Amino acid sequence: MNQDLTLRDYLRVLWSGRILILALVAIAVIVGLLTTFARKTEYTAESQVTLGQQTSLSGVPIQTPLTVPNLAITVLKGDDVVAAVSKATGLKEGAVRDAVTLSAPRVTGASAGNQPTLLTITAVTSTEPKAVDLANAYADAVMSKVSAPFASTTKVFTQQRDQANSQIEQLTSSIAAWRRQMLTSRDPQLRFQLQVAIQSALDQLGRAQDKAQTATLALTKAESIERPSIASTATSASSSGSAPKRLRTAVFAGLVGLILGIIATFVWKGSPAGRAREEA
Repeated sequence: MNQDLTLRDYLRVLWSGRILILALVAIAVIVGLLTTFARKTEYTAESQVTLGQQTSLSGVPIQTPLTVPNLAITVLKGDDVVAAVSKATGLKEGAVRDAVTLSAPRVTGASAGNQPTLLTITAVTSTEPKAVDLANAYADAVMSKVSAPFASTTKVFTQQRDQANSQIEQLTSSIAAWRRQMLTSRDPQLRFQLQVAIQSALDQLGRAQDKAQTATLALTKAESIERPSIASTATSASSSGSAPKRLRTAVFAGLVGLILGIIATFVWKGSPAGRAREEA
């Protein structure tokens, strides 16, 4: 015997097992809430560090271990960083490793090397102050690690700029002195020599000015693009025992109970399709 099954047939079966379904939902919600109270409360704090983006003199991004997200995480989990955090917080290195996780998602553009890597530091501990301190201490240690290459780069550019500016000052002073001397001299040969010296100094002055400008632009670019920085520090920590998190756990548990109740009802009462096959 053939029967055309409709949604109403399935709803009729579910309605017949409504008590079982509601009971399983209630049990799941209660169990879910009990687990949130039984579980040890944890506090989560986050800080973020922009790792900077090194570039060539022409402004082309250069990939380094600290500009590739996956490599950056590996480097910044190193013993030197963990040891620095351990010293700053008083926690053992193993405790630091267990409590801290690092993430640097590959957002659009970062994989192409034209956007600085943003590192998120997440610290999970048993108390809020400890979580906040740990997240910020790790951010400080990361900054110390990633600032070293930037400092060495800017040191070179600064030296180049200062040397060029010093040369410009010396040449400018010499040119002015030679011009004054030309005005007072009546010796044609001396005037010719001074003219040659002035022209040579002017050529050197032009090159020094170009060098100073290039170094200044490089420094400006480094400060605006390449400089690592702490994007955000942790000021508070979220609790695993907060009301919203308990509510989410209860809702999720209720959904699981609902699914189990529906399955149990169809097993107990039998599905309309199964009944139709038996009658056929």
